Amino acid sequence: MKSRPFSQGLLALSCLISVAGCGGGGGDGGGTPAATTTTSTPSPVTYTSAAAAGELVSYTMDTSSLTYNYTIVESQYGLTGKTGSGKLIANGDGTYALSNIPNAKAIILKGGMLVAAIRENFNGNTRTVSIVGFSNPLTSLAATAATYNYVSYRCPTLDCSAVAANTEYGTFRIGSDGTWNSCANANYATDPFCPGSSGTINTLGGGKWQILQESREVGTAMAYQAANGQNVMLIDMKDPVALGYGVVIGATAKAITADDANGTWQVGVFGKANSGYIIGSMTQTVTLGSNVTTSNVVVNGAAGSDETSTFTLNSPWNGWATSTAPTPGATPTLLAGTGMMVEAGSTTTTSGVPIDLLGIGFKM
Repeated sequence: MKSRPFSQGLLALSCLISVAGCGGGGGDGGGTPAATTTTSTPSPVTYTSAAAAGELVSYTMDTSSLTYNYTIVESQYGLTGKTGSGKLIANGDGTYALSNIPNAKAIILKGGMLVAAIRENFNGNTRTVSIVGFSNPLTSLAATAATYNYVSYRCPTLDCSAVAANTEYGTFRIGSDGTWNSCANANYATDPFCPGSSGTINTLGGGKWQILQESREVGTAMAYQAANGQNVMLIDMKDPVALGYGVVIGATAKAITADDANGTWQVGVFGKANSGYIIGSMTQTVTLGSNVTTSNVVVNGAAGSDETSTFTLNSPWNGWATSTAPTPGATPTLLAGTGMMVEAGSTTTTSGVPIDLLGIGFKM
């Protein structure tokens, strides 16, 4: 499979992993770095959030008193009720550093979206995990029903240290009748009979939705409407049988333009390799709607080299971009909402080392 536009950065991060050592836990954690258009919102604001490890988190940001706190409200790791808190340190670029979470950054986006991090002990490993949350999630099925492109990052078991996570792209449809259907590596809008999964969706109140497959609860979803009219959806995955543990990020399908892609993006990466967990970041600059330069690559505190690539918009279908950069196992890059991108990748090296990466970026 060809890699996709921001895959060049994932490739640079993958190459750096062997240098960084990828120690699990320790003090090298970090959340998703800075990004797109920020906004001065009333404080405090609480965000219903999903973590890349598969947790539901209530995350409160108070930019007036410069504090943050979070509570894990649902956990697959026995962490329900666990809390964290600390100070916000303004970085001068619209982002905040999070005390007590080394190297982590938080960004508040227009429309009520937050990207930040938690730091907890997951199955004996203390690690930093990125979270994405909404302050004003959609509460009606009519507003949520649509066809979405998606990227997923899911582990087959709670202890995913010895195997690569399952990373995937495709489409899912939520119907006005409360049903859902998904298609891996295919566009439901043009191929509604593609192989996939199906089930039902029920409201849990407060903008949270229960995702069922054959009467088995497989996840909890939440969505909001971005400034450009797209819905962005998060699904906290918690299925021990088939779909695994992790996160799905989706956006209603919409053709993208060069203006959507052009600019400077800050990308944070969460993943693992060499039996350890990694946190990385990079800057990606897009020009002429097709040229990508990756710079400022850092994994667990170690610096990497710059890279360049080119890509094609709306490939393999509307809402995606496809790159020339050859990154094994990488999904297409999803451009979602107002200045957000998501990509994931997973592979196992010839020596048996599992590598997986989830990248979430925002336009400055």
